[in-house]
Amino acid sequence: MTLLLPETGFTVQTNPCIPQPDPMAGTKEDRPMKIALHVGAHCTDEGRLARTLARNRDDLLARRVSVPPPGNYKVLLREALHALDRGEPSAEAKEVLLDTILQADDADHMILLNDNFFGTPRMAMKAGQFYPIAEQRLADMRQLFPDCEIGI
Repeated sequence: MTLLLPETGFTVQTNPCIPQPDPMAGTKEDRPMKIALHVGAHCTDEGRLARTLARNRDDLLARRVSVPPPGNYKVLLREALHALDRGEPSAEAKEVLLDTILQADDADHMILLNDNFFGTPRMAMKAGQFYPIAEQRLADMRQLFPDCEIGI
């Protein structure tokens, strides 16, 4: 598969990590969801990756990779992460979140993009550390999405 990058005039062959459909892979319930978080540093991309993935959404979805619109998850995940301050997520939380984020997409992988996932620009540096809440946010995501493979 080739991704088109019209802003640059380049085309890029996809990474072999993008899965190919496997009819022998079992049912969706048998496979853990793989969640890729693109959390890029603020003001480094100007949305180019998001636009490229959105343009190639159908090709990716044919390979069971969903790139949901940010409106499906940015506020939802922020609220769910903040709710962890009040207690553990319910047993149904993962399925409710996945259903809301994916909507009708039938996918085994999803790519979520949010440069504020590890905090706002004013939170990027604190006490000499770059994005000091990153570890906690990833731990919180593991609570919300147990049994899912989460990568950044």
